[in-house]
Amino acid sequence: MTAHHSRLSPPPAAAIPASHERHSADSQAIRDMDESFTQSIFRCEALVAHVDLLIVRVHQHLNHIRPAAEANIVQATNLSTEHRKLLAARQWRLLLATDQLEETDKQLVQMKTTVLDVVVRAKSIVEKLRSGGPVTQAVMDEFINLTRSVTR
Repeated sequence: MTAHHSRLSPPPAAAIPASHERHSADSQAIRDMDESFTQSIFRCEALVAHVDLLIVRVHQHLNHIRPAAEANIVQATNLSTEHRKLLAARQWRLLLATDQLEETDKQLVQMKTTVLDVVVRAKSIVEKLRSGGPVTQAVMDEFINLTRSVTR
């Protein structure tokens, strides 16, 4: 019975080679990086979906503001000087809002492009980690560079 018990218990620490401990630690580090990147990928994909919604809303606002600005131009011909000044001020605000929304649209599209690039790079690293091959210095450098670029 003692022999049976000794087969179930782990070998003494001295019997485990140091390379096995290092491999186990490396494996855990790879699993941790895999999990971290997988979670980051999900968050980035959710961010892209949110940015897409924002882009749609910006376009809806632009589609509402442009006709209003054009309508103001038509109305201006039938108004007194005082009303034309008020309408011109409104027209200026509408044009400014249109410019700001167009700039916001450009920034959102750029953000989406950046996040999609991060997702592609993260998926590439995850695939390399899951391939079972050694984690090379190049993969580690890619991991570090991606982490730095995301935190900026």
